[in-house]
Amino acid sequence: MLLCILSILISVLTGFLLVLLLWPEQKTIFSNFLLKLSLAVGLGFGGSSCLFFFWKITGLSFKWHVIAEIFLVIFLFYLFKKRDPADNSEILPISNADKSFCHKIFQAGFWIMLSLSTTFFIQISLQFPHGERDAFTIWNAHAKFLFSNKYWMDGFTNDMLWFHPDYPLLLPGIIAKFWNYIGHESVIIPVIIAFFFTFATVALLFSSISIFRGKGQGFLAASLLLGIPLFIKYGASQCADVPIGFFILATIVLLSLNKNNYKLLILAGIMAGFAGWMKNEGLLFIFSTVIAYFVVTLLKKGWKTSIKQLLFFISGILPVLAVIVYFKIQFAPPSDIFLFQNPEQIIMKLTDFSRYFVTLSAFIGAICSMGGFIAPILLLIYPFLMGTKISIETKSSILLAFVIMFLILTGYFFIYIITPYDLNWHIKTSINRLFVQLYPAFIFLYFMIVRSPEDIS
Repeated sequence: MLLCILSILISVLTGFLLVLLLWPEQKTIFSNFLLKLSLAVGLGFGGSSCLFFFWKITGLSFKWHVIAEIFLVIFLFYLFKKRDPADNSEILPISNADKSFCHKIFQAGFWIMLSLSTTFFIQISLQFPHGERDAFTIWNAHAKFLFSNKYWMDGFTNDMLWFHPDYPLLLPGIIAKFWNYIGHESVIIPVIIAFFFTFATVALLFSSISIFRGKGQGFLAASLLLGIPLFIKYGASQCADVPIGFFILATIVLLSLNKNNYKLLILAGIMAGFAGWMKNEGLLFIFSTVIAYFVVTLLKKGWKTSIKQLLFFISGILPVLAVIVYFKIQFAPPSDIFLFQNPEQIIMKLTDFSRYFVTLSAFIGAICSMGGFIAPILLLIYPFLMGTKISIETKSSILLAFVIMFLILTGYFFIYIITPYDLNWHIKTSINRLFVQLYPAFIFLYFMIVRSPEDIS
């Protein structure tokens, strides 16, 4: 157990030091601490997974991987101590408005929702310690191959289509790495990783909304996310949908926080890259974000600034994208979406408008069922009660988040249109998890638009 804790601490500490190095304010590490810590979880796990993948390729003893990680922590700490102290501008202060009665109610509601959600997560993990079906047939199965010293490359074959050997390796890689630390496979490792990603997403949403809209709005946003049963269910499932949702939210938050600070653009790019290293859908997210960020920045700042900022953002993506490309070329077989059909079949499906009706109906149903029957109604009523507020400072961030999610949903839509599988079956078995990936980002966008209790008081 101590080795398990040590391995997690090393990963999170690595991520935290990287966040500090790329953070624009350095007055104290405790300012915006929860935001930094939540980002550190994803950054540390993603970086450790890439490092583990390269270690597998070398075939060296695992002790060299441990030594490399320790030296990396020491090196990052050295860079942090040697950083330029002149760069000490604040991101944005969290609202210090007096705690009104409503604020206290929202805070109490959040802690109740957090307690209930944590209990629900633990119950699911105890009932299904190996995760749901996709967890033990895909993600944890990939981790088992990576944990093996001799046969780890045998998993990359299309002879087992249910195995999805083309899926990226961030989640299996970090599981296998922690297994190597403790010396054996253990069901507790995927559970711990799932717990970290699930509740780091909640912390990231709360801390980011608190910065932009105040803590009262942050408590509401986090409570809404915790109140969506599918979010906790898929978080505890040990699959990659909630983790990729974390990286999607992290990228959007960092791009929103950026005020001409190129370090944050690099950090946002790294997070976007890790979305692609988590799931194939992450590649669509990278493409959508690059397009959206360029267009929104172009409209606001012109060609010169937009290209300059885009290059910094892409510079963060490229190292992780290089890992993905290497994996796809050297190891991963073709995706099953394109493996079993030719261009003529794809064109035929694109011109079958009945498929559009079926898919659109499913999308509307998935949106309306978000959080059960009550949540969509409350989401419609709340803006009428509170009003909306789109300031000059947040206008670009809101537009960016909207365009990104629109492009992603458009991509998801057309994947269903051209799927080689039975359309109804494919939608039924996957649409909920696709929308779970976007729930945190959607809630972030929603509460960026709606007025906060602090605005009214």
